[in-house]
Amino acid sequence: MSFTDRARALNHWSAGIAFLGMVLSLAPAAMEIGAGISAVGIACYAASRRRHPAWGFACLLPILGALAALIVLTVLAPGLSQAGTRSWAARAWFSPLLWAALFFFLSVTVWMNWNPSAVMYKSKAGEQSGMSQPDSGRE
Repeated sequence: MSFTDRARALNHWSAGIAFLGMVLSLAPAAMEIGAGISAVGIACYAASRRRHPAWGFACLLPILGALAALIVLTVLAPGLSQAGTRSWAARAWFSPLLWAALFFFLSVTVWMNWNPSAVMYKSKAGEQSGMSQPDSGRE
């Protein structure tokens, strides 16, 4: 298998991961996680097209942004390969792994803080334990 065949195979996998994230974005309880997964897929897809992985920020609009990013990245011609001329810091900045980790960490953090079912569960647990009410009877 040649290098270009391997790159094409990764390209299809990353687009598939982006579509999986879009499907997960349809579920209200997993919308943030789905957006993060599609951002990871788009970051890898953009890197395989030799574009900056920050294209994953298009997933802030979970389904429309991911679809728009995939369409635009597919229509744009692949960028010029400059991997050998970049410094170590520039190669790290263009690393899809760094951007994928950032997108997934942000989506998990948002999901844990603003997911309606998790926030409701926290508030119900606090009410049941009596910790949310001041202890005015004891002095």
